[in-house]
Amino acid sequence: MPGDIPSQIERLKHKAEVLFSRYQLLKQQKMGADEEIMQLRATVEERDRQIDSLNREIQYLKTAVGIAPSKEELEQSRQILTQLVRDVNKCINDLKQ
Repeated sequence: MPGDIPSQIERLKHKAEVLFSRYQLLKQQKMGADEEIMQLRATVEERDRQIDSLNREIQYLKTAVGIAPSKEELEQSRQILTQLVRDVNKCINDLKQ
């Protein structure tokens, strides 16, 4: 029995060393995973900012397209302006006479 205690102590010591080395490995893996999580969160935040920016740009473009006149409206406006210029020129000529 006295020889049995030192061997039990040795086995416990060996098991404690194995546990400690596993703990160290798990701790390193956790630190690596935590770092990766932080990087991924930063990436997600950046992507969210990009998405928000692009959504705002889409809204601006939709608004601009909604405000922009159609080809028919442009042509009609040109005709009105041309007629107004002619009328002004007539008035100027009438005033000169």
